[in-house]
Amino acid sequence: TAKIMPTVESCLAAIGVGPDDFTNCADLSEEWSVVKRNYFKKALKEHPDKGGDAARFRRVQSAFEALRKLFDLADPAFLFSTSASKATEQASSSVDPSTSRVPSWEFYAEAAEETIPAYRVERAKSSRSRCTARGSAKRCCDASDLIVKDELRIGWFNQESGTYHNFVHLRCWRVPNRVWLGLPDPAACTDPKVFTAALRSMNAVLLCGLAELSSSEVLAFTRYCMCKANWARRVELKERERAAAAPARAANSAPVGSSVASAPSKSLVTAALEKVSSSALSSAKERFKIPVPGRDGRPNALVGKTVVLTGLFPEVGGGAGLSVGKDRTTRMVEAFGGRVTSSISGKTDLLLVGKEPGYKKVSEAQARGLPLFSLLDVAQQVIRDGRRFEEVAHRCRKQPMEIDNFSSGFRGNGLGARLAHRGSGASGAVMR
Repeated sequence: TAKIMPTVESCLAAIGVGPDDFTNCADLSEEWSVVKRNYFKKALKEHPDKGGDAARFRRVQSAFEALRKLFDLADPAFLFSTSASKATEQASSSVDPSTSRVPSWEFYAEAAEETIPAYRVERAKSSRSRCTARGSAKRCCDASDLIVKDELRIGWFNQESGTYHNFVHLRCWRVPNRVWLGLPDPAACTDPKVFTAALRSMNAVLLCGLAELSSSEVLAFTRYCMCKANWARRVELKERERAAAAPARAANSAPVGSSVASAPSKSLVTAALEKVSSSALSSAKERFKIPVPGRDGRPNALVGKTVVLTGLFPEVGGGAGLSVGKDRTTRMVEAFGGRVTSSISGKTDLLLVGKEPGYKKVSEAQARGLPLFSLLDVAQQVIRDGRRFEEVAHRCRKQPMEIDNFSSGFRGNGLGARLAHRGSGASGAVMR
């Protein structure tokens, strides 16, 4: 008798996701966020450590693992919401609900804190990055501290910049407790396959990048994580919360003029998160529909054009911190033949301006006579309406763009923050 494979619909139902939960999702990454949120909610409520049925919990665990593997292997057109009847063949063979181990409740509590994977493992893209391991427990082993190209490195996700940074050599990494809490006890299990399966189950949850590594690189990463000597000390959630709240309490209680009161405040350290103004966030609710080549406009509408992005694009969605919406906006430009670069040069054709753009880039674009395009200028006029680029560029030059606020930059170091440009009418009437 042929074995009946679980479907996407049945796996979603097992973790508590209903058909209406994806209503406001624009793409697969947003659907995956819904899947994770519901899974951890169910896991924390029904975990055996909290009196839940172990066999039932393993079925929930298996369903999530099936969905996670589909997410890892998904093609660009895949969506959970439109694949209800799809069988989960790729995932079903690796998890046996009757024997799969159940990580502790604390592991799920730690993982539930992360909306974006906290750590990324990858091959170094060049030999220019330096290992940032400086702690007392684990310092960089190399005198030069350079990370050689193609060497494995680990980075942390920065909520403010929206990118992974502070990379270290794999051999210099201290495996965080939120990761090793999900691993078997090395004293009781020495099988690398079991550890690899546990680490892969964290991919797109606590870790990312594993799917991009070769089998030998995954094994090297696994063997490193198997060694307890490489584990960081356990830090309880409450302890981290107290540590995070301490600077704020000290600043609030210190007298004016004291050294504590003049220390960097939370608003400076988390500038990008708090700098997304209420108007920018409210506009994010008005979902921008990304045009598709051939369906919504000419496939080559931006061929030959070099574009630089500045600011946030919350209406597009995706990303975090100073990178909100940028990845999807970049893919849109590239899909229609354009090229996106990080800085303005003599080859730049336009500056695509989002919410709270960088003062330096806007000023440089104006000095070079480049047109400032909004997202709608590109998507509606150039792509959908098929207007000539030169025509739209001429209109943008004649009608200066209104900008409410400039970005304060990473950790408040942006030129806009230092010059205090906040609706001052500076920079050629581009301010509101």
